[in-house]
Amino acid sequence: MSLNDVARTAGVSVATASRVLGGSDHPVSPTTRTRVLQAAQQLGYYPNSVARALVTRQTKTLGVIVGDIVDPYFSAIVRGIEDRAREHGYLAIVCNSDRVPDIELNYVRVLRDYHVDGLIFAGGGLLDDGYRSHLDPLLVDLQRGGFVSVGIGQHRVVSARVDIDNARATEEMTEHLLSLGHRKIAYLIGPAGLATSLVRRDAFQACLRRHGLPLEEDLLIQGDFTLDGGFQATTHLLEQGSPVTAVFAANDQMAIGALLATQKRNLRVPADLTVVGFDDIAAARYVHPPLTTIHVPMYEMGVQAAEAIVRLLRGDTMDRPMVLDHELIVRASSAPPGRGASFGG
Repeated sequence: MSLNDVARTAGVSVATASRVLGGSDHPVSPTTRTRVLQAAQQLGYYPNSVARALVTRQTKTLGVIVGDIVDPYFSAIVRGIEDRAREHGYLAIVCNSDRVPDIELNYVRVLRDYHVDGLIFAGGGLLDDGYRSHLDPLLVDLQRGGFVSVGIGQHRVVSARVDIDNARATEEMTEHLLSLGHRKIAYLIGPAGLATSLVRRDAFQACLRRHGLPLEEDLLIQGDFTLDGGFQATTHLLEQGSPVTAVFAANDQMAIGALLATQKRNLRVPADLTVVGFDDIAAARYVHPPLTTIHVPMYEMGVQAAEAIVRLLRGDTMDRPMVLDHELIVRASSAPPGRGASFGG
């Protein structure tokens, strides 16, 4: 079936049928629109997406760049993006950057060449200076042409931003540990060069300073937001014999890795060592013991990012970041200090 067949069946011109089925803004009466849609359904006609894009100057596609697609954090966000994008008739194209600046920059260029209508950066902004020197002017130039972008997390040159208050959430978790009596707290940092990692680390240290506690560099362990990274960081911490009573991991993946490291050494959580995380991924409720963490509304962040793209494409403005609520979730992995952890050897 062709567009001509639809036009003939509906009793309209080919141009009118094209406007209705292509989503053109050209005014068409409700009666005529109904006739065209009924004819298309009757004949089983589906408009070619490329042809429709030529009419509307929109491809109805969104680009989504994630740091690590196997991370449950990103999986939940992408599900939210796809669900809301689908409701608005958009297709989401997901690209995995592994948080590598050159890979992410290349994806931005490729998605531009595919003429996506908008782009969502689903992870925290990268801090690499060379990357920023290329990305920032590219986004500015694209936005002049009507392209829109949304950042989930800390981003500079985007049309809109969706986030939680990472600093406040980190402070709340740190205060929770301090209220239990912990004073020797190891912190597993997120990936180097990631804005979110920096914000959470700085908030943790600022909270300790407010309580007059020393900032012990050997208790800041570099991680990478993965299970293995948390396992390796905690293993290193325990082998060096640091007298810690709690481990605060900057995300749940690393916290679960920390739990595995303690179990391998036959340590009890929380009797020997408290372990807490950040994000509240689904697995946090089911590990043993269930993980104390910060609930991040990951799915809703994805929904709101997709909604923001659609609103921006319709001409709305969003001058302020959309900050969603977080929540401290206390489960069985945190408790007052036990005998502590001089676990070297």
